[in-house]
Amino acid sequence: MKVIKKINTSAALALDSAGHEVVILGKGVGFPAVPYELEDLSRVERTFYDIDPKYLDMIRDLPKEILMVSADIAEQAELELDCQLNPNLPLTLADHLSFAIERVKKNFDLTAPIAYDIGHQTAISTALSP
Repeated sequence: MKVIKKINTSAALALDSAGHEVVILGKGVGFPAVPYELEDLSRVERTFYDIDPKYLDMIRDLPKEILMVSADIAEQAELELDCQLNPNLPLTLADHLSFAIERVKKNFDLTAPIAYDIGHQTAISTALSP
């Protein structure tokens, strides 16, 4: 596998053996000067194919753990729903989760302005259902 672009120390853009672009995650895969040949493929913990290039910069700022969990969630959803989801979903989900975690750590109020109305409407709908 040829690593062609560094994203951060644990993420890089590479070309697989068929010449397809793939985002790889793994300890230190983005550390060496690029381009380079990654001989030890066991260092690759996760791969992402068909990622829109506009999301590559997003990867740089996302915690690896959140990205890995988001990828697991997207993979499980594909299995449960028996469909193929957008390949960018793990990245956008990780970005959303990361931002939500930051807000919780900073004690921001996450209550939606219409949360009461939604809950109230749900209660009324449930009560009126036959």
